[in-house]
Amino acid sequence: MLRDFLETNIQNKLNIFFMLSAHESVSVREVSETLNISPSNVLFLLDELKSDLSENAVIKKVNTKYSIDSNKNELVDSMYAIYRTSRVLECLKFMIANDSQKTFSYFIDESYLTKSTAYRVRETCLSYLDSIGLGVKNNRIVGDEYRIRFLIALLYYEYGIDCLGIDASSIKLARDFVIKTNKAITPEFLSQTVHEYGYFECLLILSWKRRKYPVTLPSSDEFTVLKEIFVYDEMKHALKETIEPALNVCFSEEDYDYIYLVYCCTNSCVFADRWTQEKITDVHKLIFDQKHFNELLFNFEQKLGKDLVEIPAFRSALVGFFKKCLLGLQCLIPDEHLYLDCKFDDQTLKIAGVVSQIFSEWTNDLIDSRYPLDETHLFYLSIQLKSIMRQMLPPVEITIVSDIVSELSDMSLFLNRKFSPDLITITPYLLNAQSPATLLHKENCIIITNKKFKNILCSLGFAEKNKIVPITIGINDNDIRMIGESIMEAEQKKFDELVAKH
Repeated sequence: MLRDFLETNIQNKLNIFFMLSAHESVSVREVSETLNISPSNVLFLLDELKSDLSENAVIKKVNTKYSIDSNKNELVDSMYAIYRTSRVLECLKFMIANDSQKTFSYFIDESYLTKSTAYRVRETCLSYLDSIGLGVKNNRIVGDEYRIRFLIALLYYEYGIDCLGIDASSIKLARDFVIKTNKAITPEFLSQTVHEYGYFECLLILSWKRRKYPVTLPSSDEFTVLKEIFVYDEMKHALKETIEPALNVCFSEEDYDYIYLVYCCTNSCVFADRWTQEKITDVHKLIFDQKHFNELLFNFEQKLGKDLVEIPAFRSALVGFFKKCLLGLQCLIPDEHLYLDCKFDDQTLKIAGVVSQIFSEWTNDLIDSRYPLDETHLFYLSIQLKSIMRQMLPPVEITIVSDIVSELSDMSLFLNRKFSPDLITITPYLLNAQSPATLLHKENCIIITNKKFKNILCSLGFAEKNKIVPITIGINDNDIRMIGESIMEAEQKKFDELVAKH
């Protein structure tokens, strides 16, 4: 959500970077039409990107196409390089770290901004802070401490803005705690999964880095219920054996609640090896027994069908979404995923529209309406739903046509080995022994046959509502490719029809 408050040029540069990363090459025209910005502005932003990313990537131009040469592992570093040019983020950092209550003139001088520009930046920051439940007093961010911590972690994790100086010793201590709670995890694993679990680490580190600012959570029935889960007591025990003695401190009950909140609403490895299917089922029951959640399930059922809401994967996705909304944190918790191609996928966007409508029509107390919902969380839920809906599709119907029984058997064995029975169903058809009427009623079916029978089948009208795939006796690589592509096309058509219904 913070991204929406950033300078327009920052947002556009980020989107251009995503397009370059998602495709081998793109033209100025393609970027202009996709992002709805003028070609001249695209060229200007490409020049700025070259400068911003000079240490992380190389943007090349070949004829009329632009491409980016970068290590996929450096995507986040490249994004950080773009964000470092944002004055809005710079101003937020100033107001978080401004314990000595410096005047705003200090920020203006340090940033080399004109007064008018600096005060426009300040107004943008004030609008953003107001939307997330925080304010500014004497040029310093004020409000509930837990929300300030989540903002600091957001800036660090999502935007590469370090407001406190997260040092190596603090990161090691945070990881020592994680390893204490999970026997399957090693320091090497955690060092390679910073993007996945770094947000949790930062929030945990803030429990002692900002200990001089007492943290108190607001009353919440949902959070109280979640404290019944086995993790709460186990977590307190692990903290007493790792972080507390290492720092020579004793956490208060409020500190424990804060750290448990961090556990509940972020992605981490803490106790991940302790979750059995029985425990997962118990937690789902704990959540879905709440009246408001049942109302939400009913809304999804009305829009997308009962079959969907009965699928365990759907319920898990909904729980994952819900945990980001605890205590109104949905506007502060970042989405850890990078959306490249899917950000511009029409089907995903359509499902996202349906999901957004469901939530907007849902009157509830589970999501604090005082705070906006970050659209990226809805988008991720939509991607999950898209995947689940694809698994609900009926198998693609394939009919094998031949005049030799052994060929039908061989082809059936071949297809069963190559493709899952969840993806295809196979019906053999013996051309010289069965009535053509058997095939005439079929629609949206793939008919696989020897090339010599293609014209016969077309003359009988089988190609009008079905696709005929002519193959050779030996089934070469091209035949396999055509069969695979035909199956994917048929499945895509089914999915298009399913999405169109909603």
